[in-house]
Amino acid sequence: MSEFDIEEAIVRIREYVNTYAETPYHKEYPVESFINYMIYGLGLALDAGLKTDEFSFADGYDRFKTRLQEYLDKGAHIGDWTARSEEGK
Repeated sequence: MSEFDIEEAIVRIREYVNTYAETPYHKEYPVESFINYMIYGLGLALDAGLKTDEFSFADGYDRFKTRLQEYLDKGAHIGDWTARSEEGK
């Protein structure tokens, strides 16, 4: 796994989260929309930190959800994300 740039990830997630309030009618969205929006934002932040585009766009969102579920199913232990990335995704 390439080196993770936490500063780039933080900048990206802050920018992304700030766009939610700019979305028309965001106050009327169901909680599930908010959750999905934030899940996508986490994927974008990881992309920024890893200097990739693996989790960007619609197919990236699906890839990130799958990877996140696998990570959570394993118990979300330190090193699990890195180990999964090194296996070849």
